[in-house]
Amino acid sequence: NSVPGHSIWVIVDGGDEDEIAETIYKYRNAGCGMVGSVVVQVTQVDGTSFPIIFDRAEPQDLYVKFAVNVLGGGSYDAAYLKQQLALRYTFGIYDPADVTSIASLVKAINPQLVVSSVKVSKDGDTWETDIVYPTTLQNKFTLDETDITIL
Repeated sequence: NSVPGHSIWVIVDGGDEDEIAETIYKYRNAGCGMVGSVVVQVTQVDGTSFPIIFDRAEPQDLYVKFAVNVLGGGSYDAAYLKQQLALRYTFGIYDPADVTSIASLVKAINPQLVVSSVKVSKDGDTWETDIVYPTTLQNKFTLDETDITIL
């Protein structure tokens, strides 16, 4: 992952930069290298400052499409389904998106729906029928209602 030996690459999602830097400073080994683009100066016991380096998680859009049928016929609220799926399908840093989780969430939102043909994509053009990982270890998927297509 291009991290030099005896070094750490801390990727953080949320939190106060000063608190993050203090925590890294407290727990890292002496002589440990750091990788990242965020630099926060921590004041040491002797009054000098020491640079703590880390990265922030970078959001990456996730695209989802699937078909649904209503058990026994009838209708469903597509806008509500998209809203709830976007709200409930959350990710950590470098968490993959998988079609089974999507089908399970849709079923939890509305037990009367049968989900099929689930696909996921990182770009909205190339679709996978099982699982997709964020582009880099620093990415974190985000799902917006507008990126959900119900066939």
